[in-house]
Amino acid sequence: MQERLTRVEIRLADRSTDLISSIVRAVPSARDDLPSPALASTNGGRIAADPRDGKGLRAFERLFQFDIALPDDPAVAMAGFGSRVYVRFEYAWEPIGEMIYRRTRQALLSRFET
Repeated sequence: MQERLTRVEIRLADRSTDLISSIVRAVPSARDDLPSPALASTNGGRIAADPRDGKGLRAFERLFQFDIALPDDPAVAMAGFGSRVYVRFEYAWEPIGEMIYRRTRQALLSRFET
């Protein structure tokens, strides 16, 4: 999937302009542990936390983690720590046959995976 990635844009919640960014690191597999407790729904985030985990660091679903580089821009420097940032990943065009094959393969793997 990353080989088709063409561009990463970020937008600060209090700004209306997009800034070009890049991926610094991508964790190669999905994980169910959260990098920060602030992401859990119990702490104001949008990710549903597993109630069996007393610390609130486990998610119900497995998630992928991407570390994004922030550009050297005055708007970013003025944003406060913990500010909300929206990230947009743009991918190259993909033929419909490849999309159908990939989605079918994903569906079969998720159904029959042991």
